Amino acid sequence: MAVVATPRALQRLDSVMRPRTSPLRSLWRRVVRRRSFVFAGMVATLLTALLLTLMQDDRYRAESAIVLQSSPIDELLDPDATDTDAASATARHVNNEIGVIEGVTVRSLVLVSLGLDDAPRAQASGDPDSDVIVVRVEAETAQLAARLANAYVNAYINVRSTDNQQLAGTAVSQLQGVIDGLDVQIADLDRQIAAAEPTEADALAGDRAALADDVAEYTDRLRRLQLEAELGLPPAQVIESAVAPDAPFAPNRLAVLLAALAAGLALGLAA
Repeated sequence: MAVVATPRALQRLDSVMRPRTSPLRSLWRRVVRRRSFVFAGMVATLLTALLLTLMQDDRYRAESAIVLQSSPIDELLDPDATDTDAASATARHVNNEIGVIEGVTVRSLVLVSLGLDDAPRAQASGDPDSDVIVVRVEAETAQLAARLANAYVNAYINVRSTDNQQLAGTAVSQLQGVIDGLDVQIADLDRQIAAAEPTEADALAGDRAALADDVAEYTDRLRRLQLEAELGLPPAQVIESAVAPDAPFAPNRLAVLLAALAAGLALGLAA
């Protein structure tokens, strides 16, 4: 018995047997067919993008890194702080110092030290789990960016060193006042002990011993604070000085031109 193929069956068989065209090949054929539009679109977008990037000034970025040095002043002023307090204080300390670096005082000192009327501001960032702070400055030239980054770091160290000296001097005066007050109380107890009965004198002697222990503790803290003030240890150490970058970070002309090529291709195919 003969089988007769209908036209619809032959059409289905032809579609099944015909090799499928890949999407990339289809796109390429479309590009070839519309090559004049694609070429015009790519040229137009490329020229526009190139003109826009040439109108923009180059921007350079330089970085300098510092590590904060632990100061015994805070510990001496608050000896009862726990390890948990110290751990949570690290993040606060880093954030506080970032505020100082980006603040008006440091920037004013930078302008004076470099003899400038105006300058880009510094941007600082730090890891909350460490004491490292990175200072970044963006400028129109590579040399200026590096000079400013290093100047901001040096200005911060100078400002913080002055602050620490003043804080240590204030703390010394306060501790000396506390010690003098305790000495007055001890002298008063000595007079009371000399005039008291033996039983009462023993109780007063215990109070005097407690005050004497306080005096010894505060005297030790005073001695250490005076040593800290005399040494004048820097609040931070530079671990990486800024150097002039080799190339600008903005504008990214390569990325702009590639995006312009893609946009030109899309315009040409849609035309």
